[in-house]
Amino acid sequence: MNDTVADGSVAQGDATAQAQAEAEVDAQELLRAGAVLPPGTAGGGDRAVAMFTQAYRHPGLDDRIVVRLVAAGQGGDLGTGFLGLEPEGGPVEVGLGQPRALGFPEWVLVHHPWDGHLAMSLVEEMNAVARTVKSRPKRARAAYESIGERLAGSVPHFLPTFYEQAGRVFL
Repeated sequence: MNDTVADGSVAQGDATAQAQAEAEVDAQELLRAGAVLPPGTAGGGDRAVAMFTQAYRHPGLDDRIVVRLVAAGQGGDLGTGFLGLEPEGGPVEVGLGQPRALGFPEWVLVHHPWDGHLAMSLVEEMNAVARTVKSRPKRARAAYESIGERLAGSVPHFLPTFYEQAGRVFL
């Protein structure tokens, strides 16, 4: 028998490598599920990015603070500025996570802020349709198609993100 195996050093090294590999797989599974891992966590993979919180205030909310979780490089302040929220302090790194694609209406607020009022006016209607997807999927689909037809005439650049958001609701 090999001396390194007899004293356990190689076996211990294999166990450590296996434990690290398992931890990396666990971290990647948690990230895919939407978790935010503590800062400095190893094994996040190449899709993991720093996640930050940013505090905001609004005159209509008295002393309450709104906190938003944003992935590094996602430009979180553009949409919040449209809503009248003012940043308080700087962003604080809270961990590692996977970036999430901007949905509707966030994408419009970031890329077409001058049309933000139109996108925001659809939010309540879209939420009402989303609540019916499980119980009446055909009716929900017809409602989304009706909204899409209205958008096609006035703001066709909304359509890709609008339909992507509708698809997410069905998934």
